Parts: sequence; structure tokens; C-alpha cells
Amino acid sequence: MATYCKAKDCNFPWSHSSRGHQCGLCHKFGHGQQECFVQEDIKKLYDESVPLPSNIRCKLMCCDNRHTHTTDGHHCQKCNGRRHCIFECPLDPTNSTMVKCPMCRAVTKFKSIACSTIRLDVEIKCSVCYENTDRPVVFLECGHSHVCYGCFCNIVNKDMKNHDLKVAYTPEEGHLKAQLVFARTSGKIYTKISSQQNNVFYYRRDGNKCSVEYVIGVSNQSVNNFTNGYKFVEAK
Repeated sequence: MATYCKAKDCNFPWSHSSRGHQCGLCHKFGHGQQECFVQEDIKKLYDESVPLPSNIRCKLMCCDNRHTHTTDGHHCQKCNGRRHCIFECPLDPTNSTMVKCPMCRAVTKFKSIACSTIRLDVEIKCSVCYENTDRPVVFLECGHSHVCYGCFCNIVNKDMKNHDLKVAYTPEEGHLKAQLVFARTSGKIYTKISSQQNNVFYYRRDGNKCSVEYVIGVSNQSVNNFTNGYKFVEAK
């Protein structure tokens, strides 16, 4: 089996490159515990690191650094668990939003569908819009996977159209509501949606075809850094 990570004592060198290795001490990426705080070793690892072959790169939908790791090597930014991204984190409160598969009408929860949203190496045709996609949503109750993520969002949004867009129970629900807000405006924009835990979710998008990112507003500095250069669009 080919190995890619050169960090010392790495237990999973086949699942990520050196830049994708997370240190067990400082939790930063790009080096291991043996190299931590030794800037020369960290720089050497960074300079020598090479992207993973395209056929084994991470296939999780919201990953922005898929060239540094495989799907097995992806770390969630919320819980640091593997094989899921922040919008699919199992630590989020239970989401009761129910949706129906457009092919067989089987009913399932949104979270179950989100956890099976992946990027494929080949494209398939969406059964709703008939456009090709490499990001199909798999409906776990019935096993159908011929729906693109955009159409999936539209399906869920129909069930949420009468909901208050300013409030969300989970980041996943806020993610979908933010897309409703962003549908009205183009360009680099952001919006904020309140949660039930006295937090505020901030969502931003660089352009119409770009993925939606988010942070929890725990500090003014982090919010300012996240929204700097983006135009505010109010959720109504």
C-alpha cells in the first residue's frame, strides 16, 4: 500500500499527505508530535508534501482540502471525528426535518441523508433536473442516489418555506435556510441565523456556484474575519 505522510510515527500514512497530518499536541495540520514546535522540521514536511492522487482524494461534499487526505482521513472541524464534515456532524442536536425521496417517496430524516452525501469519481444524471452531478445524495431508507445536492436542497426547502429563516435548530437547517437567503442575491455575501442555544450561525458564499461556509459567532474577531469583504444579506 502506498504511503504519503512523512510525519514521524504516523499510524495512517496512506490516508493523508504530510500537510493533512494533524498533530496530537497542538492539533494543527502539517506535522506530527515529533515535529511539533520544531520549525525546521515542520517546514521540511510542508515543502516535501505532495497532493494525493486524484482517484483517492476525499469525497465528502464540503471538504475544501481534499487533495491532502482521503475520505477516511477527513477530520470534522466540530468534533474532530473522521469520515464526515462539519455540516454532517453527529454531535449536532437531532434534526427532525423529514423529506421524501422523489423517486419512491420513502420518508427519512435529513441528517441521515446528509451523512451519505459524497463526491463521486464519475458523474451521474440527477433524476429531478437531469443534470450531471458528482455529488449525489443517497436516501438511506430506500437506497436511491440519483438526486443532486441542489435538488435535494430544493426538496427540503419546500418543507421549510413557511419557517422563520432567521432561526435554525442546527447548523444543517441553517445551511439550507442560508441557501434560500442567498438565492435572492449574487456575489460575495453573508447572512446570520440565530440558533436555539443562544448562538448565531454566520454563513457566507463567494458566488452562485460556490459552496456555503459557516462559523458560530463565538467572538467578534472571528466573525469580523469571516465576514470581511462580504456583503450582508438579511434573512427574512
